[in-house]
Parts: sequence; structure tokens; C-alpha cells
Amino acid sequence: NPLISIVKKDESEDFIHEDMHLKQDFIAKVYSVLIVQLIIISLMVFLSLYSLFYQTLTTSALLTYISSLMTILFLFIPLSYKEYLQKIPYNFLILISFTMTLGYVISSFTSTCEPNTIFFSLLLAFITVITLMIYAWYTESDISLYGGILSVLLISLVCVTVVRYFYPDVTFMEYCINIGALLVFSGYVIYDTQNILERKENEFTNEDYILVAMFLFSDIIEVIMALLAYLSIRKKRNSKK
Repeated sequence: NPLISIVKKDESEDFIHEDMHLKQDFIAKVYSVLIVQLIIISLMVFLSLYSLFYQTLTTSALLTYISSLMTILFLFIPLSYKEYLQKIPYNFLILISFTMTLGYVISSFTSTCEPNTIFFSLLLAFITVITLMIYAWYTESDISLYGGILSVLLISLVCVTVVRYFYPDVTFMEYCINIGALLVFSGYVIYDTQNILERKENEFTNEDYILVAMFLFSDIIEVIMALLAYLSIRKKRNSKK
């Protein structure tokens, strides 16, 4: 029946249009949250450089360890209790707590770095992340298939980092860790960006935008920190010559 075919076609087009609208809304939410997180971190880094009071706070090793532990908890516990990241105000409380604790950890490190090194690292990281995201947007390759490989590389990187603590004077190993972190988390930037664009139902729903933003934000921060650590080591080594 031609009439039934026309009705079915209209319904199919409406469904596609609605799905596209939901996808665009999801992407807008994720990147809005991401921008706010980056602004907060930038302010905390700025304070670590130019506020004597905040610099005093960042010198506490105990606070740094506690903040590091809380950052990990805020990032991974929600994976087991995703419903809390889908409800207001729990999702925003977890988001703010995660961002602030991670910001403190980062600023405790940047307070010991030179401003020029930090700004140059941020510039390189900005160019790197934007390039990776553009690649994720336009590539025809399905990077999501490499999630398992990235996980194995990340675990290997963690193991090497643990071994490095037993050999703190081996500069070459520290170089390798920073370069490895840059490569692994660059891969994760592409991986998570493509998952956001595809909005795969088996990965997350439209209500998981907070969780997705947190993971993408972590990837970007790791890229920045890897560059900053690498450049800081090179600068210290050159200054000793």
C-alpha cells in the first residue's frame, strides 16, 4: 500500500531526526561540562603560580596524597553506581569534587614549575588535543575497537611507573614514562571522542554526559601533565650542563 509506505517513511525520518537531536544535545552537554572543568583547572594553576597563600597550601604532601586518592575514587566509584551520575544534585557534586581534587593535585605540581614551561606545555597540549579531536571527528577508522589495546598499554605504563620509583635516578626511564603517557592518553582522547560522537548505547546513555566528560577531561589533563613533566625534566637537565 503506497499510503502505508509514505507513513512509515515519515516515521523513520522523524526517528532519525529525533536521534540526531539527542546526539547533538549529548555532545553539547559533554563539551560544556569539559570547558567548565578546564576553566576551573586553569584558575587553580594560575593561583599556584601567583598566589602566595595558595602556594603554601599546595606544599602539603599529605593534602596531595589525600587529593590523589579522592580523585581516583571520584573517577572510578561512579562506574559501579552510575545512577548517581544521572541524578541532580549528586552528579554535579561528584563532578565538582572530582575537578577540585584533581585541580589541587595538578596545581601542587605546577607550583614547582616555571610559568614559561607551563604556558608552553599548555600551548602544545592545546594543539595536540585539538588535532586528535579533529582526527576522531573525520577519520573513517573505528578507534573504539582498540579499547582493549589501550587498556593493556595503560596497565603496562602503570607497572613501569611503579618500577621507576625503585630507580629514581634513572632519567631515561622517566623520559620513557612521560612519552608513553603522552602516546597512551592521546589514544584515549581519540577513543573517548569517537565514543562521544557515536554515542554507543552499550557504552553510555544520554544521561551519562557527566561521566563521559570526566573521562575525556582526565585524558586531556594526562596529555598536559605528560608534556609538562617531559619539558620540565629537559629544562632541569639542560640547566645542569
